[in-house]
Amino acid sequence: MFYSRRFDSWDELIQNIYEAIEACLEVDMKKIELKPKDKVLELAV
Repeated sequence: MFYSRRFDSWDELIQNIYEAIEACLEVDMKKIELKPKDKVLELAV
């Protein structure tokens, strides 16, 4: 099986992917102005 040189195992690779996705989806809600018809949804990864 092929693993990137940065990762020692499949589990480490998957964990890194989860962290990258989480960082991309992270939003500072304090900087967001919500309008009355807006909805906030939480996504668990």
